[in-house]
Amino acid sequence: MWDDVAAAAVDPDILSRRVRFVPARRASQPAATSALVRVLNPGVASTGKARSDVRNGDGGALPASQSAPAGPAPLFPPERLLGMLGWSSVRGAGPGLSNLGQTCFMNAALQALAHLPPLAQLCLSRHHSRGCRVLGWCAYCELEALIVELHGSAARSLAPTAMAGKLRLIARHFRPDRPQDAHEFLLGLLSRMRSAAAEGKCGGGGAADGVGGAEPQCCSSEVDQLFGGSLVSTLTCGVCGGSTTARESSAGLSLGLHKATTVERALRNFTASEPIKGDDSFWCAACAAKVEGTRRLRLGDTPHVLVLQLKRFRYDCARGASKLCHAVQYEEELDLAAVCEGAGLAPGGGAPLPLTYRLCAVVAHEGRELHVGHFHCLARASSGVWHRFDDDKVRQASARQAVGAEAYLLFYVRTHPPARGAAPALAAEAAAAGDADSDAGTDVGVCDGAAG
Repeated sequence: MWDDVAAAAVDPDILSRRVRFVPARRASQPAATSALVRVLNPGVASTGKARSDVRNGDGGALPASQSAPAGPAPLFPPERLLGMLGWSSVRGAGPGLSNLGQTCFMNAALQALAHLPPLAQLCLSRHHSRGCRVLGWCAYCELEALIVELHGSAARSLAPTAMAGKLRLIARHFRPDRPQDAHEFLLGLLSRMRSAAAEGKCGGGGAADGVGGAEPQCCSSEVDQLFGGSLVSTLTCGVCGGSTTARESSAGLSLGLHKATTVERALRNFTASEPIKGDDSFWCAACAAKVEGTRRLRLGDTPHVLVLQLKRFRYDCARGASKLCHAVQYEEELDLAAVCEGAGLAPGGGAPLPLTYRLCAVVAHEGRELHVGHFHCLARASSGVWHRFDDDKVRQASARQAVGAEAYLLFYVRTHPPARGAAPALAAEAAAAGDADSDAGTDVGVCDGAAG
């Protein structure tokens, strides 16, 4: 522990961070509107009640009639995102990204994000940067600027030097010129974006551990609605048959491949019942004892963008860690109805939405070793044509190649008819953002069929 403290004490990022102070106030006073102030337990502060007024004597919650009020309205209109699930204009494939020294993991993940219709169109409209309240470097603004350039530049390749220079802010254990994991980079980037989207707009900027990891009142930004979902865990007592459920946030799914050669089988294995025995026994209130039983996971709230990590690794005591290189079959269309709890709601609840998804991007890993290899991305352009993005090389690819790659990350986007009026609203916001966005609807296509 003291080693960590000593390391933090000399961390240049911490030493250069600016500290801002605000005047103290009583809990009964109105909350400050500054983006620098985060109100903890807003329901308690707004009423001026002491903590003992919110919990009963034994620490349990009060009846529902005396519970805290419901959370605030979503930070981003959910119906507007539904109109962005498909492209509003058609363009060719954009430039590649230069490898700046073992940054293929970053390039592949960034190209995948740049070809997700809802996220790309949000960035092309400069929705976040025009109202950003983040002090210092903002990962969301950085990604937004890069996506705008990828969709509007006539260059054959771009150098993402700004993003590469801030890798330690995305994941603290990342180091320059060292191979890293594309999934870890993706989770770290989405976490930073989530915090930036909520900064100064709700009772907290969000946790840094991952998407969907903060308080419920903060889980309503566009990043949460796009990538954040939930899992429903059900414990069933083996004695009385009673069951209890719990809901936990989720930023995509990690699917084991030990007993699966298809994504559909891996999903069924992920949601299958598993026995709980021995030291893992759990407390059953009805039986008033620790019991054995079963546990089952199901999908609860479903995200608009479903990220599947195929866990291509295994570990055994004799051989240690090794990579699973066997072929895994996946399709361009995915239906989650069989693995969802109930109708499958969108993040934050609301009316049930379609549970069918379309494949938009694939991050693949080449090589037979865990820590040695190369990442590249296969992504579907807005024209519907697949392309392979291998750092600065961009080639047109077939759908057969897209579903036959040695996939590590799969990006599926919910299929939904565009909401009426959503595309014009997006176009108007893009026009107001500046000249950089005015060319977003033109056909670039400079790298279509480029030689590798």
